[in-house]
Amino acid sequence: LSGFKPIDALKNKISNNNSSSRLSRNVLIVLQNVIAQSLIVCTIIIVLQVRFLKNVDLGFDKDAVIMVPVPAHDVNKLSFLRNELINQNGIKSMSFCYKPPSALTQKGGSIKYDDRDWEKFTVSSIIGDQDYIKTFGLKLLAGRNLYAADTTNAYIVNEQVLRKLNIKSPKIAIGHQLVAGDFGDQVGTIVGVVKNFNIQPLNAPLQPALIAQQPEYFENVAIKISVNHQQEIINLIAQKWKNVYPQNAFEFHFLDEQLAAFYQKEEMIGKLITAGTLMAILISCLGLLGLISLMTVQRTKEIGIRKVLGASVAQITSLLSKDFLKLVLLALIIASPLAYFTMQKWLQYFAYRIQISWWVFALSGILAVVVALITISFQAIKAALANPVKSLRSE
Repeated sequence: LSGFKPIDALKNKISNNNSSSRLSRNVLIVLQNVIAQSLIVCTIIIVLQVRFLKNVDLGFDKDAVIMVPVPAHDVNKLSFLRNELINQNGIKSMSFCYKPPSALTQKGGSIKYDDRDWEKFTVSSIIGDQDYIKTFGLKLLAGRNLYAADTTNAYIVNEQVLRKLNIKSPKIAIGHQLVAGDFGDQVGTIVGVVKNFNIQPLNAPLQPALIAQQPEYFENVAIKISVNHQQEIINLIAQKWKNVYPQNAFEFHFLDEQLAAFYQKEEMIGKLITAGTLMAILISCLGLLGLISLMTVQRTKEIGIRKVLGASVAQITSLLSKDFLKLVLLALIIASPLAYFTMQKWLQYFAYRIQISWWVFALSGILAVVVALITISFQAIKAALANPVKSLRSE
């Protein structure tokens, strides 16, 4: 567009039938809109996927749970801390554990069920006390919870373990022998089965897992608190903490915030693409505005004659707009498969992912058409409202 001389345009020396220049301008407009509409689709899908990851049922309760690192594996101090906290108002339950569910790092190893050979799959080892199930809201399907006296001689497994072992019912597994390689080939008994819950972030598939007590590996205490007056409850916990660990600072974080942090990369990608989308839309609008401005100058005489013959503002605006809308729709046809295959590839990274729906592309197309109409109509209406006498007199 910058290559055209304004004086030539004003004198109508640029032929509207110059196919090569017209083609190059149309290709430019289509290309700009392909990029813009592809980015719109990508932005919508990324936002939907991140929202899905944050709201999907993980199989455990992550809300109002604070994680507090414990400084030493002293069983007496852990008991002292439990006694200080467990009966306080606002504290619903607490559990000493190695890591919370969906942590980036978990212990793991192979298992041996009854007299079978060692299994070829790996089972994640969740180390937690007798209140782990209650604190994280796991659902017990069969058997019992861990007792305080249980160590690695009692195991609770999730449904995925049974699925891998080809055991049809949770009740069937109760009482059977289990050897866990991660616990030094300790022979134990399956005492309970819990509903599946996610051991790792949602880019990983559902993992088989077992829960056992091993106090020497307790690194955190998970505390389920009331949703009301949380700051007062946390201040109370900090005071009680000083009674047990006067030399150690009280540190904590909310479990739901920790889990949300797993998807910061995806959120950052979404923000960057959103910024790129806005820039691409702006550039495409400038391209459309420049081209419609050039077109109205070239068709000044035609517009004047049509107005003299009785054409309305709406008819002239429609005349000038329809060719550009065709280019926008052509861009949608090209952009849709490009964006679809790109985002399908990106979604493969997640074991849990949304399905790309048709309405995403429809919304992108509607947004593109609305933006194009606003951009084009501004100049088209201005041209349609111009005095036809002036345009014809200049001829």
